[in-house]
Amino acid sequence: MKKFVILTVVILGLIFQDQALLAQNQHDVVQLLSTDLPGTARSASMAGAFGALGGDISAPMINPAGAGIYHSNIISLTPGMSFLNSDGNVLDQKFSSKDTRFVFSNLGIVFSGGDNSGGPAFFNFTVGYAQLKDFAFNSSSSYFNPGSSMLFEFTAFAEGVPVEELAAQTPFSSSLAWETYLIDEDTTETPSYLTQPRYEEYFPGVNQTYQVTEKGWLNEIYMNAAVSLWEKLYVGLTLGFDFGNFEKNTNFTETTTLDTLLLDNFIYTYEQSTEISGINLKAGLLYKPVDWLRLGFAYHIPYK
Repeated sequence: MKKFVILTVVILGLIFQDQALLAQNQHDVVQLLSTDLPGTARSASMAGAFGALGGDISAPMINPAGAGIYHSNIISLTPGMSFLNSDGNVLDQKFSSKDTRFVFSNLGIVFSGGDNSGGPAFFNFTVGYAQLKDFAFNSSSSYFNPGSSMLFEFTAFAEGVPVEELAAQTPFSSSLAWETYLIDEDTTETPSYLTQPRYEEYFPGVNQTYQVTEKGWLNEIYMNAAVSLWEKLYVGLTLGFDFGNFEKNTNFTETTTLDTLLLDNFIYTYEQSTEISGINLKAGLLYKPVDWLRLGFAYHIPYK
């Protein structure tokens, strides 16, 4: 009798906790800690090169002193469109996924104490919101694999691990396969394992489908204070409150191509949900010795 097997992994993680998470890998670190180009269209078009320029609502997030350039109150709003394209090639079988999304990347208000009189000093205060990261991603692929099965991977991961230690050493892969009878202990050589349908003896190839859906966002609400001294030296400080979430769902389906095998198909799913929060502090200086030259320095204190 054929069997239909579902393997499910559920991972709930807090990105800023101190303890190690088995589900976290290099991809998660880069995905969650890297950011897009936040702020206005002007800032994004210049790849965020506002370290010494200022005069943009995005400046408090790059060099806090840049907000001191303003001489009047400013309100800035930046909507946009996000175009997501995913193309792949598996075993010379091509696939692609496309999606279009509306994004709201920036909102800021500058309360300026400056004017055009050229006074010795004035103070600006800025409150803003920016989307630092949009985690939206979708990918779907279906292909025929003539030479490999995921069951081979489960078997290889379990090799040399005693049955009683599988749950501790391979909790999200081989242990699940063992519990659902996809791999079996080789009684002739312990600890060693075989795939339950004995694929190794007459592997016919398998049809595989892999779907990935990611969603979530990372936003920042920030407050900035900047002082202009004789319109030559600018000093600024920005306090940012970051928050967001990240969800990932993968669904891998493998179907055999022969009706004579004991196993018809199985589904391996992975679900991850991560809540993100943090506080950061940025300080900056901007110096304008002459009208055509500006020198900037900024220091960003890591997330806490």
